[in-house]
Formats: sequence, C-alpha cells, structure tokens
Amino acid sequence: MSVTDKLGREIEIGSYIIYTNVGTIGEVLDIRTDENGSWVQIAKNELTKLWYNTDYVELTDEKYVKKFDKDEDGNDKELSG
Repeated sequence: MSVTDKLGREIEIGSYIIYTNVGTIGEVLDIRTDENGSWVQIAKNELTKLWYNTDYVELTDEKYVKKFDKDEDGNDKELSG
C-alpha cells in the first residue's frame, strides 16, 4: 500500500514534506498506517521528530528546508543561502 500526500503524490522515506497548516518542513524518516490513517515522521532538527497525518502534508523540495547552526552562545541560528 502506498502512502500519498494530500494531492495524491506518493511519499517515500527520504522525501521532503511540508505540513501546510504551519509550514514545518522536513525529511521523511518513517511511514506508518493504522486505523486512523497514514502518518509520516519527520526530523525538524536533531532533537525533534514529529508525526504528521498525510492528509495535511505535501511533497516539497529539500531546498526549502531551513538550515540551522549554533552561535557562540549555543543558540540556534538560521544559515543564509
């Protein structure tokens, strides 16, 4: 059984998706289905992994993922480019 985004496009592990309600983008790490629907897990950053119902996500491109690094105080800062 294939898992699709809200537009009917097939999602695979390694794809990039956007949760369209708030704009969260990440790489798909895992895919699951259950009696409530299909779900994809993405890594928002090194520590945060989130599950999203595929009815609310769309495939996107890796170039839209925001890249972060640590500043001298250890806080996340967005990288330009």
